Amino acid sequence: MRRRFLSGVATVGVAAALAVAGAAPAATAKGGEVGGEGSRYILANTLSARVDLDFNYGRAADQVYVGDWDGDGRDTLAVRRGNRFYVTNSLTGGDADRVFTYGRPGDVVLVGDWDGDGVDTLAVRRGKQYHVKNSLRGGDADHVIYYGRADDEVLVGDWDGNRTDTFAVRRGKEYHVKNAIRGGEADHVIRYGRATDEVIVGDWDGDRRDTFGVRRGSEYHLKDRIAGGDADVVINFGRNTDAALVGDWDGDGRDTLGLRRTGSANPAPGMSREAREALNALSGIRITTTEAPGYKRSEFGSGWWVRDGCNTRQRILARDMTNVTTSNGCTVTSGVLDDPYTGRRISFTNSRPNDVQIDHVVPVSAAWKMGANTWTYEERRAFYNDHDNLLAVDGPTNSAKGDKTLGEWRPPNSAFHCEYTITYIEVTDDYDLALKPADAAYAREKLPNC
Repeated sequence: MRRRFLSGVATVGVAAALAVAGAAPAATAKGGEVGGEGSRYILANTLSARVDLDFNYGRAADQVYVGDWDGDGRDTLAVRRGNRFYVTNSLTGGDADRVFTYGRPGDVVLVGDWDGDGVDTLAVRRGKQYHVKNSLRGGDADHVIYYGRADDEVLVGDWDGNRTDTFAVRRGKEYHVKNAIRGGEADHVIRYGRATDEVIVGDWDGDRRDTFGVRRGSEYHLKDRIAGGDADVVINFGRNTDAALVGDWDGDGRDTLGLRRTGSANPAPGMSREAREALNALSGIRITTTEAPGYKRSEFGSGWWVRDGCNTRQRILARDMTNVTTSNGCTVTSGVLDDPYTGRRISFTNSRPNDVQIDHVVPVSAAWKMGANTWTYEERRAFYNDHDNLLAVDGPTNSAKGDKTLGEWRPPNSAFHCEYTITYIEVTDDYDLALKPADAAYAREKLPNC
């Protein structure tokens, strides 16, 4: 496929012993499982030491796999507990997007795009027998083949660029590469690296062909051809005690590195306190593709609250504008809005009230679909009138936004994207709402740069 899997040089027991001793925790032998322990994932979108994503997912003791589960060109994670798999389609925390069972709890599992449809699925290995499945569901395998020896270390990759993953077996520093899912002789046999190397596989240069890399501590030697000789790229990344993973995290067609580590995600250097707090909150927000039906605006009240003779709209206009004039001590008759959504200055008069509207940053319909359907009527009215979720903004721009969520819409003024994202996450967290996967993915990408 476009990305690939690691296989280490130790059995599960030995890998655990190495981790305790402080050595690099290799991936488990003869399979596609990411080794090590921990729920923190540190990912880079380039072949460099720069960290682009840092988040927590799952449990520290989970078995972890990498794959493109929905065919969008981006690799994400799946965790395995026994024979149950929890698949997420975004690089965030929160709930899985899909849960299914396959195989037996003790099976060795490999991941690949076996039929070239762009979606990664599973294969179960039992000795030299492989049960290959072309969909993410339980049931019988689509193919059963025999290949290699029962004690071979197995790697997965698209070795010839035909967009279909196949196997390679490693015996010491000798690699037997096969370009079809069937038994028989290898198509290529090469020698590379050292017999004690931890091996990773990926498409490092974007040519659609997977090749090998070796890891020695925190140093990675990557090769752009299936051949022996010196590495094409050598980089240092992470710590010796990290477990390594490989994937195309941003969908650019090139595989890069990731790390699995114990502990909590760290913010990027230079992040504001507000962005850091929002990023921390994001790790605890539920991510879901399920939306509650039956939204009606009337479920949030008949309009703005009136308190002490002044409604919520007037209070927000007075808060967000300058040079404000009022009548009756409440109704804003004129003012100047430095509109956060467009970056324009708007002269407001109450003769043209729709020039400035009051926006719910987290749309009311989104709140309903993501959890407010279970609230009381009074709780929904309070949300509708919560000043922390309200902004005075350019009317036409607000109308264009409609009910779109964070992953679907941001203000035209890019200088306001950080503040908008922070507010969206803070409100979602305060009200214990869920996020759509696209909302969480955007916030996870944006907040470290705020």
